[in-house]
Amino acid sequence: MILTQSFTLQVDKGRNQLGSGKTKLVEPRLPREIVLPRISATTVHVELVQPIIAGTYYSEPAYLLRLQLHIVALDSDPSLISRIQSASVSVLLEDAQVTKEAETSRDFQWDLDLMAAYAEAGPKHPSFAKTFPGHEDWKPFSPVIEASSKGEVDLRARGDLDTLTISVRRKGSPCKSLLINVADNLGIAGIPSYMTVPLILTHRSLRSYIRISLHARYSFRHGGSADTVPVFGEAEGPLVLDPETLQQIMETEQKSVDGLRVVERGDSLEDIDLETCSSIRR
Repeated sequence: MILTQSFTLQVDKGRNQLGSGKTKLVEPRLPREIVLPRISATTVHVELVQPIIAGTYYSEPAYLLRLQLHIVALDSDPSLISRIQSASVSVLLEDAQVTKEAETSRDFQWDLDLMAAYAEAGPKHPSFAKTFPGHEDWKPFSPVIEASSKGEVDLRARGDLDTLTISVRRKGSPCKSLLINVADNLGIAGIPSYMTVPLILTHRSLRSYIRISLHARYSFRHGGSADTVPVFGEAEGPLVLDPETLQQIMETEQKSVDGLRVVERGDSLEDIDLETCSSIRR
């Protein structure tokens, strides 16, 4: 079972060329030797936050997952202001492939028993049943930008003008694809470096893979020039959910290095307000 992955960003050559976008013709555009190291040094950490809540969603076995993205950017040059203005995070759900070795294991037999138990009750494939935000775009408070003497940026709620838009698009039936879109409409502060999106995942199948990739627009400003560069990154491997392993962890009350239970038993997940599980509350 794999609950964390990390990857770095690179210029998305398939979408655009470096240096394109809106540019004020005051100074030359930023050279590659300045922009490329900043992009390649940006790391995206993806994690299913613990504890995972195991319960049911309208009588189907389900998990409440909190998908957290943490963007860590290099900031060694105070004269170069950079930010990610917008990002689209692709979340793909797949049935895990079974190897010949796994077919003879106890885990595989447990999977077969689980599938047989639910064969007449409904779909055998996992599905993203519910997310927050949902289909409607979500807009929180508007930040006021204040720079400290150390160059740090302070975001304070103003409340009269929205600058951030977040939406989650679900595709397929059963739903096996999510597209999380987040954009700073003014492009002043950029999107949050931390973002947690709660998901309810129903499962009646073999282990599940969750594959993560990200397309974004990186904005750079140095003096009077401004460049917007398309970037891309994807995790080398998927996050892996194993229902039997999660069941064993829950029964033995195993804890993470932070002292939190890895899995907790829940009840009816349809009664949970997903906004309270998110980092993007109003």
